Amino acid sequence: MMESESHTVLTTREACQYLRISRPTYLKYVYEGKIRAKKVGKGWKVLKSELERFLRGERFILERRKYPRFPVDLPIDYTLMENGNADVGSVTNASEGGLMVFLNERMDVGTKMVVYVPFILDAEAMGVKATCRVVWRDFGAVAGGSRYQYGLQFMDIGQEDVHKLRKLGGQMSGQLPPS
Repeated sequence: MMESESHTVLTTREACQYLRISRPTYLKYVYEGKIRAKKVGKGWKVLKSELERFLRGERFILERRKYPRFPVDLPIDYTLMENGNADVGSVTNASEGGLMVFLNERMDVGTKMVVYVPFILDAEAMGVKATCRVVWRDFGAVAGGSRYQYGLQFMDIGQEDVHKLRKLGGQMSGQLPPS
């Protein structure tokens, strides 16, 4: 079976020749994460397609999130578990792991709440309900200080609601969600 040109695996020496750079420069790029290579035995191996990406000047951005975010503009109703206070806000992005929201009240990291996010999916009104906790906050996000930005992590969310979020994410990005 013949290997595709872009899937060709190169050694450090071959990669240096292909890029026409010195070994120390090549290894510097590998250690800095500018070139994605894999340590195999005593040497580094790299795909030729990775070197082509590097030469085109395309940056490699590692997605560290377990669940990729997708942008939305949705309302949110929330009730604080500590005191039962309820209010509304807006969701600016969502994922299967949580939400980024703007809320009217100032709260601490660790604050727990029950949220409901209504939306229309496949011409049907629906929404997701979950228990969340604040995992980060940014009080300087909005001028005037009347709204506060928070990252909410889902603590308890039903599988059906996770499926709705996947489907919403697929609809927002123009892709079909995984089942």
